[in-house]
Amino acid sequence: MVPIEFSLVVHEDGASPEELDAIRMALLSELRDFELERAEPLAEGEVPSGAKSAEALTVAAIALAAMPSVLPKLVEFLEHWVLRSATRTIKLKLSESTRTIELELPASSNSREDLESLLHLAHDHLTRLPRTNAAQQTRTTRK
Repeated sequence: MVPIEFSLVVHEDGASPEELDAIRMALLSELRDFELERAEPLAEGEVPSGAKSAEALTVAAIALAAMPSVLPKLVEFLEHWVLRSATRTIKLKLSESTRTIELELPASSNSREDLESLLHLAHDHLTRLPRTNAAQQTRTTRK
């Protein structure tokens, strides 16, 4: 099974670049609790695809890769994490073959559909596995 790669951008109104970096590093530390294939900060000045170059000064970006089975719990965690501050937002961007899904947290009524699309995409990945691999994946995640 191939992991799903996406970017995550954290924004905190009024935060300095140093504060944003500290927020990003704290989030990365908490993400270690998940079975992620990759979780690393994007290099300073590196702008995630879809972001404007001026946003590089006001956001903290992370590159992630996760197996589809991890996505629902990861998104649930991020939904709770973003609510720790009233001025914090997170944007997730996932591009795969012919579609791009962008999700902003905390979720508005419009982005709830995007959340469903993201989770549906994860489900699509799981159902494309050969039956024996899907059964093995289910047993692995229950441990």
